[in-house]
Amino acid sequence: MSKTLNYIGKATERQEAPDKVTGKAVYAGDVKLPGMLHGAALRSPFPHARILNIDRAAALALPGVRAVLTAADLPRRRVGWCVKDQFVLAIDRVRFVGERVAVVAAEDEATARRAAELIRVEYDPLPAVFEIEAAMHTTAFPVHEDVQEYLVPGAQTQGNVYGYVHVAAGNIEEGWSQSDYIFEDTFSTQSVHQGYLENHAVVAMVEPDGRATIWTSNKSP
Repeated sequence: MSKTLNYIGKATERQEAPDKVTGKAVYAGDVKLPGMLHGAALRSPFPHARILNIDRAAALALPGVRAVLTAADLPRRRVGWCVKDQFVLAIDRVRFVGERVAVVAAEDEATARRAAELIRVEYDPLPAVFEIEAAMHTTAFPVHEDVQEYLVPGAQTQGNVYGYVHVAAGNIEEGWSQSDYIFEDTFSTQSVHQGYLENHAVVAMVEPDGRATIWTSNKSP
């Protein structure tokens, strides 16, 4: 008999369960290293705006601050999950409330957060869309004007729609002709996402030879 059959239909104990329920589990946020710096991000208060100027002088002058970075300090490389459409820090303009504009590295978390608050950004607010239907309309302004430069596997971009897939099976007209009742409606639902046991966190340690060790809550590093 296959060993697999010994487990099907039977209760099995999760090996990590005791540590999780007793608080012994170590997450990325629990990692502490000697001389570790803490990071904090300044995020956009606007859903869509052009970045005119970033003044980080006050943040840099705060005792305990080691660095304040903007997009000008980083490689111009896009990142993303399904679509690589975003820079690590916003360049030229922001496209959603909460987009990262600058980051701070400081000797403790409180100082990092305070320094982020001291960064002054001058914005020029731009029109924004807040509903999917409005964004998809042919008259809607393009949220991403340079979408053709993005790495979008197999996408057929049109306006603000980055991909379109038509799925069909069978003969719908024939099915209707054989139906006693036909109901048509439009349905919508809220976004749903799983809840995690740990906060989003990452700790990185870079060795003198350039090798890096990373602790992260990301399931797909």
